[in-house]
Amino acid sequence: MGNGRDPRLLTVRICLRDLTNARWHAGSIYIRNLANAIASLPPEELADVSISIEMSNPTAEAMESLLDDATVVFTPSKLGRLFRGWAKKSTLPLPELFRNPRHFSFIYPEQAGPRAGYRWGAWVPDFQHVHLPEMFSEQERTKRRADIGRMAKDAPFVVLSSRVALEDYNREYPASGARPVVLHFASQFSEDVFQTDSRPTIARYDIQEPFLLVCNQFWAHKGYETVVQTLAHLLNGGVEPPLVIATGSTDDYRNPTYFSDLTAMTRRLGVDARFRVLGHIPREDQVQLMRASVALVQPSRFEGWSTVVEDARALGKTILLSDLPVHREQDPPGARYFPPQDVSALADLIGEAKGLPSGPDIERERIARRESAALILAFGQAFLDLARA
Repeated sequence: MGNGRDPRLLTVRICLRDLTNARWHAGSIYIRNLANAIASLPPEELADVSISIEMSNPTAEAMESLLDDATVVFTPSKLGRLFRGWAKKSTLPLPELFRNPRHFSFIYPEQAGPRAGYRWGAWVPDFQHVHLPEMFSEQERTKRRADIGRMAKDAPFVVLSSRVALEDYNREYPASGARPVVLHFASQFSEDVFQTDSRPTIARYDIQEPFLLVCNQFWAHKGYETVVQTLAHLLNGGVEPPLVIATGSTDDYRNPTYFSDLTAMTRRLGVDARFRVLGHIPREDQVQLMRASVALVQPSRFEGWSTVVEDARALGKTILLSDLPVHREQDPPGARYFPPQDVSALADLIGEAKGLPSGPDIERERIARRESAALILAFGQAFLDLARA
């Protein structure tokens, strides 16, 4: 969409707020997928639309790549963000220039007040603090409840990424003044991804045998210990465990010792050579490792709407999934389910996965590209309808 059009002359001026931060990378992927979904719509749908992306922690590479799907990518100053954050929630009769200096007609995801001076929508990724309260401090639980409570009171609408989350929202906020909307996000990858040879990526990370891949941040609820214990279960049963590669940030700010404890577990159980941690790697490398893997594993104890599951769908990969209601709702083709934290059940699925070929499956990728194109269009259209409403 970066086609030189003057966004000031367009009537639907959308601002997407990039959610990148050092603790949570999925938010940035969500916004990128959303921008891509809108930009994928037919030209006639976008004749009066501009997409701007507000980045809080930009890199030149990220800004350049986003211009494929956006009219403008910008970064407000720290002082500007602080001032607008105060102004948009203020009850004072401030001029629009203070609350909305770029004159957007719709901002998402946002948390403004009833006098914001522009249309906006809120997003609640999940209700993990309700289902796994032990993962949060009392202070963080209180803040989450308060933030979502303000959204439920002030937002024109609140986006939930799953019907499971909608049930949580209706139960927790039965008197909500905001209209709850379920909007399933989807992943889509460019044709270049599928034309790229994944073997150089494998070689760069010195992976010399077929492998399973786990792509989660190392947070306590992500279930990495189940994978490690499963490898030990296989080893103790006389079965050579497969190689498992893990990508993702190793910092869990809520449980600072989680990664070191997990690493100690792999050594104690004698599977440290079969569980390799790459940490946070470039997104393009992660995607090529997904294509090259035998299968993905998603052992999480809780998800709002799993990006990894949508990535597996878009790449045509088999995924071994913890049997959560939201994973059943996502229901990617070829998913194989095991009860969360059930080591024996996951071991059985890993045994079955040994019969799968490693590397990209060209036919499955072809089908996945066609199906993900339809999903991404539906995602973009549903969001644009909300922005226009």
